[in-house]
Amino acid sequence: HVCGVLILDTCTMRGGDARQRIRSLVAARLPLLAPFRWRLIETPGGVGAPRWIEDLDFDLDRHVPLASLRAPGSRHELEQFVGMVAAIPLDRDRPLWEMHVIDGIVDDTIAGSVAVVTKLHHSFMDGGAGAEIMASLFDLKPDVDPPAPDDDWTPDQLPSQTRLLLDAAGTGLRRAGRIPAT
Repeated sequence: HVCGVLILDTCTMRGGDARQRIRSLVAARLPLLAPFRWRLIETPGGVGAPRWIEDLDFDLDRHVPLASLRAPGSRHELEQFVGMVAAIPLDRDRPLWEMHVIDGIVDDTIAGSVAVVTKLHHSFMDGGAGAEIMASLFDLKPDVDPPAPDDDWTPDQLPSQTRLLLDAAGTGLRRAGRIPAT
């Protein structure tokens, strides 16, 4: 996985808990990032490649947890928090990303800010794609209202073990058909 840290100035954010507002913004913009709702499923016996499906049990609270730094809330505590997040592997039974929203920063240079610690699996991005993902979620202007959440999303049905095996067999046969005869 890849981790990144954003420090967001919350002084100009309107209304309520900045962490909750950030979580609401992420929820509203998830439709712009369909892979954030996908999870991997394995083919029985490992006979085929894993496959992406929309997570039936997607729960934003598991992907965007809210946290507070331990006192005194300095850069050192933030660095320790980031190290702890980075050290824990992503749960392969859920979409492969996390975004921890953290307050309690009292460091003079960033006091009153909120940190966003993002952890994404490499399958989501390469190169500059991480910056594009963050740009899809956050604005540079403080007075932008988040779009209304997309209520039309419905997850895929989990394929049966038989369907997964049949799909893997079909893929194997198609690949075998492309092998040149000798």
